[in-house]
Amino acid sequence: MRSFFDSVDHEWLLRMVAHRIADPRILGLIGLWLRAGVLESGEKQETDRGTPQGAGMVP
Repeated sequence: MRSFFDSVDHEWLLRMVAHRIADPRILGLIGLWLRAGVLESGEKQETDRGTPQGAGMVP
């Protein structure tokens, strides 16, 4: 449980969410949010695992 949110696979998470949410627009927004990346020292780093914790969703 310690590093669960650091290692969540994005594709798996989206498949699980799709079981409850049918609107493709919402699923697309969640996908964008997951792939937003991380800004460290002024440089954007891409992410393919993990979820942003404490991050707001801003369109």
